[in-house]
Amino acid sequence: MALDGVLRTGPASTDIVLREGGGTRRTVLLHCLTAARNALMVPVALIVPTFLAAFFLWLLDAAGGTVATVVGVIAGVEYLLAVPALAWMEVSAVHRIEFAPPEAAERYRLVRAGRPGDWRPLTELPAVRLERSITEPYEGDRAPAEETLLGRLDFTGGQVEWKAPAGTDAARLQEALTGLLGPAGVEVGLITERSVRPKPSPASSSPWISGGSGSANAGGC
Repeated sequence: MALDGVLRTGPASTDIVLREGGGTRRTVLLHCLTAARNALMVPVALIVPTFLAAFFLWLLDAAGGTVATVVGVIAGVEYLLAVPALAWMEVSAVHRIEFAPPEAAERYRLVRAGRPGDWRPLTELPAVRLERSITEPYEGDRAPAEETLLGRLDFTGGQVEWKAPAGTDAARLQEALTGLLGPAGVEVGLITERSVRPKPSPASSSPWISGGSGSANAGGC
């Protein structure tokens, strides 16, 4: 697979793409609207504690209207608390990491949903790690091997992690990042872990079915 899905080079920078979009007010608005929609599921997920609160009110002989009002207030509070929390998670997520100049980078910046961050020198970026995990089929397994590739970018004061698209060539990505960041002294490491897919245990017949079948045969005699 080409590296276009994870590494893109433009006239001003070369970017590691974690998520599409970012860097605009429109993206922030879309994230906020998505958070408002997803927050509708929070009261549903918390229905058990809400039901318990209603049950205790019922034990206290509260009127039906009072119970319904309390349940509605609880659900409304859960929704109102969930919206900003989900919105912040989306807005603060990193969409891409820009490196400039695009051929031999000297600085980088993080681009979140809103405007891009400040440019920082690559001296604050000691290393980039690529972690490849390969799950190979067991003997006789016809399913192909599965491979995942995770990237970790360590910088002064934090870390950014991302999952590369399926099919990304880890060796080519390491080579491309080394050419981009190596001149500035940033090490790009590739770690590969291999494992074998567990072989499923043979299905055993159900004792209940066997017993039932035997009883039926006995009855027929």
